[in-house]
Amino acid sequence: MNKRGMMSKQILWTFYLIINIMIGIFLMVYINNNASGKYFDNQFYAKDIGLTIETIYQSSGNLKINYNFENKVKFNLNENIIKICDAEDNKKCYSYELIRNPNYKIDNVELTTNETKLEKIGNEIKISEIKNE
Repeated sequence: MNKRGMMSKQILWTFYLIINIMIGIFLMVYINNNASGKYFDNQFYAKDIGLTIETIYQSSGNLKINYNFENKVKFNLNENIIKICDAEDNKKCYSYELIRNPNYKIDNVELTTNETKLEKIGNEIKISEIKNE
C-alpha cells in the first residue's frame, strides 16, 4: 500500500491545520482587545459625544449637559473631529467626525478629564471641564 502522493497529503493537511489554529488565535486576541475594557469605552464615548453635539444643533433654546466618563480620558476636538484616548495610554484613540453646522461656532478643545460640560448658548457650543470645588 505504498501509494504515490500520500506523504504530500499528510504534510498539506498538517499545514492547513497549523494555519487555521494561527488564524483562530489571532482572531480571538483581536476580538478580546477591541470588544472589552477601556478601549471599547473610548470608542463608545467618541461616538456618543459626537451624536450628542449633533443633537444639540437641533435643540431650541440654551442647553447644558454634564458628561461623565468612567475613567480619565484625553478629549480632543479639532475642527470637526472628536478624538478620545485613554489618559495613561495613547495607543488606542478613537475618533468621530462631526457633521458641522455652519450656523454654530465650536472652539477647538483639548482636555484631560473624567467630567465634561457641553453647553449651548445662542449659536455657540462650548465644551469645558467640570471643576470640582
